[in-house]
Amino acid sequence: MEKYVQEILKECELRGLSEDTKKAYTLTLQQFVKFHDGQNPEALGISEIKAFLYHQHEEKKLSGISVNRSAAALRFYYFRVLERDWKSNLIPRYKVEKSIPVILSKDEILRMVRATKNLKHKAMVLTLYSTGIRMRELSSLKPQDIDSQRMVINVRRGKGKKDRQVILSPHLLKLLREYWVKDPDNKTLYLFPASAKKIKNEVLSKRLTHTSIDYVVKNAAVLAHIKKKFPATHFATRLPFTLSKMAFI
Repeated sequence: MEKYVQEILKECELRGLSEDTKKAYTLTLQQFVKFHDGQNPEALGISEIKAFLYHQHEEKKLSGISVNRSAAALRFYYFRVLERDWKSNLIPRYKVEKSIPVILSKDEILRMVRATKNLKHKAMVLTLYSTGIRMRELSSLKPQDIDSQRMVINVRRGKGKKDRQVILSPHLLKLLREYWVKDPDNKTLYLFPASAKKIKNEVLSKRLTHTSIDYVVKNAAVLAHIKKKFPATHFATRLPFTLSKMAFI
């Protein structure tokens, strides 16, 4: 198994793919090999791929989006790593139904911010909603990315590994400063660290996971008595507005 994982990781590295993509591709390959009782994937073909995708959708009840991600991972492995001479359309994609996204109102967002008493969580929610940055970008923010002189936040290596700037509102800056004075030593690496442990005057910080951020956002919705089910994984980029000019209490 390790050989196959290293092969796909090497190809991912050569193509500059993100860490999330690497994890997704290697996990899918491991699940695929396990499903076929540890057989060498080089000896498997289209029929085995279809059987695996069918198993994910019909037996494990995964969504069409999740199954399509698995299909993309296997397509990458067989076409890019093994250089199989197949037509790419032989690996099927499920037709995914598109629904209208759930968009929170300004009032609902304000209620979420106000209802969140934990200062760190409040700062996270307001940062996401007032800037529209993605969850991974939030977890990667560092103190030096907050430019209070120019009133912008520098987002490093965002989607597509591109840098960009987003507006820093006065309300958010005020909250971030309040959050900063609470144990600034724990924020030497990441602005919103997952955990921090002091060892001989050193601070070791870990990045927040998507699951942790998702929990913070959905808990804020619960505290604000919002019963809508919305996808916190990409809620911020779906907003048609920001909170930069809204008044907070």
